[in-house]
Amino acid sequence: MHSIRLRIKIILPLLTGLVLVAGCEKAQPLQPESANAPVYSATIFNVDGGQIAIGYLAFTKDPVFETQLNGAWSFTPQEERDNINNPFTGTGTLEGTVQHDSLAVNLHPGWADHNIYLHGQVHGDSLTGLWTWVGFPGIIDRGRFAAIRR
Repeated sequence: MHSIRLRIKIILPLLTGLVLVAGCEKAQPLQPESANAPVYSATIFNVDGGQIAIGYLAFTKDPVFETQLNGAWSFTPQEERDNINNPFTGTGTLEGTVQHDSLAVNLHPGWADHNIYLHGQVHGDSLTGLWTWVGFPGIIDRGRFAAIRR
C-alpha cells in the first residue's frame, strides 16, 4: 500500500505537468465563423514605403456591414533581417470597430504594452490606412498598410 501511495505522489505531479504543458501550446487565432467571412491579403509598409511584412487579416464578420470586429491576423517579415524589431511577426487575434467607412483595429487586444493599431478606411474590397506600434514609451514605429479581400 505504501508503494502505491509513493507512486501516486510521483506520477500525479508528472501527469499534471504534462497536461499543463500540453494546454499551454501556442493558442490558435480565431477562425472566421463561416467560409463567407472575409479574409484580406495585407501588406505592411514602413514610413519610406518599403514593404516590411505580408500576411492576412481574417474577420469573423464583414467589416463592410458590421460595427464591431473580431478575427485573426498572421504576418511574415518581408526579409529575414526585418524579423528583428518587427511587430508584424507571427499570429494573433484582433478586435476593432468600423464607423461609417472608418476602421480602427487593435492587433493585440488586452495587452498593456506592444500594441499595434490599424487606422484606416474601408473601400469595398480593400482596407487602407496607417499603422502605429505603441509601447510604454509611446510610439515606437509607424507606417502604412493595404489589404485586399481574397
